Amino acid sequence: MKKIFLGALLLVGTIGYAQSTSLKTLSIENVDQAPLFDNCKIEDSKTCFTSSITSFINKNINKDLAKQSNLLGKQRVVSQFSINEEGRIEGISSVSNQEILKKEMSRVLNMLPLLKPAMKNGKAVKVSYSVPVEFASKLDLPISAPNPNKVQNN
Repeated sequence: MKKIFLGALLLVGTIGYAQSTSLKTLSIENVDQAPLFDNCKIEDSKTCFTSSITSFINKNINKDLAKQSNLLGKQRVVSQFSINEEGRIEGISSVSNQEILKKEMSRVLNMLPLLKPAMKNGKAVKVSYSVPVEFASKLDLPISAPNPNKVQNN
């Protein structure tokens, strides 16, 4: 009976710990100041962070990867990561049907510079952020016009 109680106590302790650590990571909407790139000002931190990270991804991502990998149409990748209390990127995870696109997002996000951390009540806090990216590849088919010399049978 003591072993069952001890196991239950450990389980409750683990669940409690998991909940308390997850409370330490805030969403970017719930902070007073978003993480800052060097070009951002505190007054517009959330807007600047969003536009700066979008610009960084667009500048560094291999835009031809879908075509080079023979992927057709639109391919979507959603990546989630955290920016810790020191302004470092950590915990990158991506969801996509294509492994090569997940790897590309991880490569690009790992290139992000050290940021000024997010702030809540005057203290540096860890925040989570999610970014969707769409890769597009068009099928390069020759344009064919009807042949005026060909007789059509009706």
